[in-house]
Amino acid sequence: MVEKEVIQVTRGKNLAEVVKEVIPILDFNGDKGEEVGKTLLLASLRNESVESTAKNFNLSGQTVRLHAQREGEEIGEKLLQRAREEATKLKGLTVNISIDWTEITYYGEKVEGVVGGKKGYSWSFATATAKVRKRTWILGFVMIKEGMSKGEIVKQLLEQAEEIVKINMIVLDAGFYTLDVLNLLLKYKFVLAVPVGSVHVKEELDKIYTTNSKRHKRDEQVTFRLVTIKVKSKGHGKEEKLLGYATNLDLSPKSIRRIYNVIRSPIETSYRVIKSFLPFTSSTKYSFRFLVISLAILLYSLLISQGITRSEFSLSLEFELNNYLNTDIFSLILIILFTLISNYYMGDEF
Repeated sequence: MVEKEVIQVTRGKNLAEVVKEVIPILDFNGDKGEEVGKTLLLASLRNESVESTAKNFNLSGQTVRLHAQREGEEIGEKLLQRAREEATKLKGLTVNISIDWTEITYYGEKVEGVVGGKKGYSWSFATATAKVRKRTWILGFVMIKEGMSKGEIVKQLLEQAEEIVKINMIVLDAGFYTLDVLNLLLKYKFVLAVPVGSVHVKEELDKIYTTNSKRHKRDEQVTFRLVTIKVKSKGHGKEEKLLGYATNLDLSPKSIRRIYNVIRSPIETSYRVIKSFLPFTSSTKYSFRFLVISLAILLYSLLISQGITRSEFSLSLEFELNNYLNTDIFSLILIILFTLISNYYMGDEF
C-alpha cells in the first residue's frame, strides 16, 4: 500500500466513532468504575487534575486513585494495544525510524520503578516513531523501569515496530550509545549520535572506529564508521561545538548530520502533544502513571490517525466544557477533543 492510500484509509473512519472506543477500554470494576473511567479521560483531555475532575462525577480523588492503582497496568496494556491498532494502518510500508525517550518529572518521595530524573524524580518512556506524510506515528512504546538496559529498550521498540513496518533506517540520540545497542543496529542502516567525550575525540574526523569497553571482551567490541563534525552553537557567541555520529552509511559527514536531524526533528513536537494529554495527580504509583501515559499515547495516536489539524476547529474549550459537561459523555469527549486541538498549537504536521 502506498503512502497516499494509507492517508485516505485513516480519514475513512469518523472521529466520533473512534473516540467512542476509548470509554469501553477504561472498564474499571466496581459500582463507580464507569465514573472513574470518565474522570480519567476528561482529566486527560483537559490536561487537568484527576482529583479536581473527579468532583464532576461525584467522586473523591482517593476513589479514582485506588481504582487506577489497582487496575492501571491491565487497562494500560489494553490502551496501548488499541494505539498499536492505529499504527497498523502503516502495515507493510518501509519507513525511517527514530528512537528516543523523554522524562515526566514529579516531586516527592522516590517510589519503586522510578528512573532518576534531572530534577526530583521522573517516569520515563521511550518510543519508536516514523514520520509519514507529515504525521509522526508511534510504532513502539516502552515504559522504562529501573534496571532496564538501553539494549533491552531498543530491542523491544524494534520488535514492536517490525510487526507493523519495514525499517529502512534508524536514528538514535547519544543517550543510546552503548555496545549492546550498537550490536542491535549493525543489521540496519543507522545513525547513532555519539558523545565525543566517550570516544576521546576533539577534532573533526572520519574513520573506522572500534570500541574499547573495559566491561566487555575483545571479541565483543563493535567496529563502525565514526564521523565528527563542527557546527556553530546557537547564541551570540556562536562558538563551535563538536558532534559525533556512529553510522554505516556511505555518505558525507554533512549529509549524515542532515539525515539525522530530518528523521529526529518531529519527535519533540510529538512528545509535547503526548504530554498535553497527561493529567495532574498526587499519585506517584507506577500503575497509575503507566495508565495515564498509556491513555495519552492512545489519544495522540487517534489524532494522528485521523489527520486532525488545528485550523479545522475554532470552538472555545472552556465555553464548550461549561455547556456540555452534563450532556452525553461521548458528545463531551468529541467536543473537548476538537477544541483542545484548536487551542493547542502543535505545528504543521497536525
